[in-house]
Amino acid sequence: TPSPWAEQVPLLFALVDAHRPRNIAQVGVGDGYLYATMCQGVQRLGLPATCRGFDTFVSDLHDGFYGPEQLEALRAHHDPRYSAFSELVPVESLAVPADIEDRSLDLLVFDLPTTFEELPELYEEWAPKLSDRGLTIVHGAVLEHSAEDLAFFNKRIDKGLVGRLESVVEAEFARITYTEAVELLKQVTEAYPQDAR
Repeated sequence: TPSPWAEQVPLLFALVDAHRPRNIAQVGVGDGYLYATMCQGVQRLGLPATCRGFDTFVSDLHDGFYGPEQLEALRAHHDPRYSAFSELVPVESLAVPADIEDRSLDLLVFDLPTTFEELPELYEEWAPKLSDRGLTIVHGAVLEHSAEDLAFFNKRIDKGLVGRLESVVEAEFARITYTEAVELLKQVTEAYPQDAR
């Protein structure tokens, strides 16, 4: 089964290129596709970044049960390519590890299942770790069917979120391809100096 992230690879590469994160943390690694994509972007761009992917690797977080063999398979792909700057970290819980400093993460990714109900509390715990240029990506499926999660994000993270989403749903707008989205991102990044990215 193809990863749900497969179609987003160009956009993820463009995001890593545009944002140039110094420290990346992914909470929930799942099949490893998204995490490996970001690592590949960091490597190809020659960024001086550190990446860490945190998962229990023994739960049913991503569409079924998996055990230590999942981590072994991911490491077989990951370690020869990315271990110089990246680490897959097995954890007992998805709480923030003690060694992550406040305001140190430029990119924080939550790749968790649609049924993951602890995201609001988990985000609250991880949020102080975001740098002043920190971005957070939440796998879209988490919010797709959850009014409570949307209400949380609307109240604590982005006060106008629900209203803007409703206006987007109700508005007519042009659709663009991923290739067009990447080109738009390139135009935006060209408008800013390198040190502002």
